[in-house]
Amino acid sequence: FAMLPPTAIAAAVATMTAQNYGAGLVRRMTRCLWSGVGMALTFGLAVCVYAQFLPATLVSLLICLWYLRRNNRKLRAEHATA
Repeated sequence: FAMLPPTAIAAAVATMTAQNYGAGLVRRMTRCLWSGVGMALTFGLAVCVYAQFLPATLVSLLICLWYLRRNNRKLRAEHATA
């Protein structure tokens, strides 16, 4: 789940750099590339630091989401049979 935003940033950067390269805007392409690398790196490091120093909150968040999803399915099943 932590790799989804950097992957999306990489896809967007690939498109922008290709468009700028095709238009002959090499300087703008380079700025775009390094901006994307910086954003992906910043997000990746933030998630890494968060996971290293606050793992209990991350796990509790995932358990809470799992619990809510499970109960939502039960409620839907109850309403479907009623």
